[in-house]
Amino acid sequence: MNDNNFVLGETAALLSSLRGVFDEEWVDELDHALQAAGRASVNGADDELVLASALHDLGRSPLLAPAAEAPHDVVARRYDDGAKVPGAQAPSIEDVLGVARRVLAGASE
Repeated sequence: MNDNNFVLGETAALLSSLRGVFDEEWVDELDHALQAAGRASVNGADDELVLASALHDLGRSPLLAPAAEAPHDVVARRYDDGAKVPGAQAPSIEDVLGVARRVLAGASE
């Protein structure tokens, strides 16, 4: 597996691990992450900001640390606050990984 595939696999695993993790909100952290990415994308944000919006709460993943103790390492606040709506439309993890692939491709140019 090349490095990009490894990074994408780890990203998918971390995002998936956010399912069922709640931070006193109406949606779990996975829905929140995907909604934040969707809001960024709809607003025309560049791929890096879309990706940052999706990943900003990875510190809450049970694979990394206890959810209640993990800080916001990256805050995409513009998209974060509005991304807590039960049932709101959002991109899939695969959509977010597509953005990550574009970011990785741009970084290697």
